[in-house]
Amino acid sequence: MMDFKKDGSVGSLFYSNTINEFIRDVEILSPKEAYAKIENGDFDQYNPLQKGDQLVVTDCQLDYMYDSKGFYQPIYSFSGTLNGEEWSLRVTAMK
Repeated sequence: MMDFKKDGSVGSLFYSNTINEFIRDVEILSPKEAYAKIENGDFDQYNPLQKGDQLVVTDCQLDYMYDSKGFYQPIYSFSGTLNGEEWSLRVTAMK
């Protein structure tokens, strides 16, 4: 993060670097298996899907994110529309 003074010079600079330590290899789900978890309601979301909802998935990407314990883990990021509204969901990719 960087803040600039009125004259354009750097006022402050904050640099943070996280060093990850390799723990182990993990098997990951295929995108199809991860999507099946969505269909089965096997995920955490504030507003869970309801029977009759119209879900259109337009993108699926393998990403990584930190979990609540600080582990960097693989996830699938799905996006599209749910009942005509923009929608996105992250599902763990680990088997």
